[in-house]
Amino acid sequence: MNQSLSFVKPIVSGLFLLVLLAGCTTWVKPGATPVERDATLSQCRAYAYQRVTPNLVTTMVDAGGYRPGWRECYKYHGQTRCRWNAGFFVPPRYATVDANRGSRDAVIENCMYVNGWHEE
Repeated sequence: MNQSLSFVKPIVSGLFLLVLLAGCTTWVKPGATPVERDATLSQCRAYAYQRVTPNLVTTMVDAGGYRPGWRECYKYHGQTRCRWNAGFFVPPRYATVDANRGSRDAVIENCMYVNGWHEE
């Protein structure tokens, strides 16, 4: 590896670990049981869905576009042979997403905090 870029690997590794751990948090409250946590979370979710209803919208998730052709070469009986693969068009891809998910998640989080829970 290039000596001037040797510092990049630990940074990338740390960021990767941070992303993995970001989804591993749980709600905790001193003296509370997992059943109490689940009940409170269910109540907060129900409240959030009443306050911030789903808003399903269609959005482009991949613009698509032209993929250029490429040359592919290989050895055959000691000779190099090449063939050309033609380019092609990839149409855009769309998906239905809930535009209000972030706002609803914020309401759920606030509800949990108000009820004495915090994330760890």
